[in-house]
Amino acid sequence: FWRSIFRGGDAERGFLIRASQLDGPPIRLTVRKSRGSHVATHAQSSSPPIRTSTWMLEHEVESAGATKRFQFFQRPDEGLVTIPQPQSATDGRWFTTGTPDLTLALSYLSRLKQQGHDSQVRDLIRRIDERIEGLEILAPTGSQASIFVRVSGEPMLLPLQMMGDGVQRCFDFAVVLAGGDSAYLAIDEIENGLHHSVLEPVWNWLAEVSALHKIQIFATTHSEECVQTACRAFSALNDDGLRVIRLDRQEHQTVATVYDRNLVEAAERMGIEIRG
Repeated sequence: FWRSIFRGGDAERGFLIRASQLDGPPIRLTVRKSRGSHVATHAQSSSPPIRTSTWMLEHEVESAGATKRFQFFQRPDEGLVTIPQPQSATDGRWFTTGTPDLTLALSYLSRLKQQGHDSQVRDLIRRIDERIEGLEILAPTGSQASIFVRVSGEPMLLPLQMMGDGVQRCFDFAVVLAGGDSAYLAIDEIENGLHHSVLEPVWNWLAEVSALHKIQIFATTHSEECVQTACRAFSALNDDGLRVIRLDRQEHQTVATVYDRNLVEAAERMGIEIRG
């Protein structure tokens, strides 16, 4: 299902991203389909084992002469599975569109609560829905824990899944940001599931918490309003860290145009859309 991220669907060729840093060495990220094959064996009671071919996605990160490699593969019966890799402060997270799987977020929230640092997550959720008074981890059936929210006026705590996609997505990246153990977060179509009235409060929270934990955020959007609310949020905090990168597809290449906060503000005053 992730073949579409490659140009022309050519996963074997893959793609390469080069990034430069003001105070560190450049970074190269290569992503492609694995050249090696992977065969999953499924044993059944009286039948011979079933061998099912599937394919891997390889990530290779090069920086300062060191190379880290990661592999992801898909099992026919289990969906996307990550081969366990050591966790480190240099790791990042990529948040896709759609309703998130909150299994990992549950462990993040549990750790934040144990450390007494879950207030930042609650703060973001309340900026989206002020009725939410708190977040709890409960196991109503006694066998599986889930995340519940305490909502003003409701007699019982409600499952987080009942609060809508926007709240769930924001909660998912909020627990990672508040944990402060990632170097970057990549959020696809950040405005998905959010009402336009909460975009500025969300950006305000992102600016504050990312600066506090020194985490860089990459967020994509198709919304001009989302860009302008981000600019207003950073301006209110007197934060010059915002950069808006517009990608234009030309005949044989993609061209990136970078706008700082001042240029975004000037474009809004003149009625010019950053999207072109």
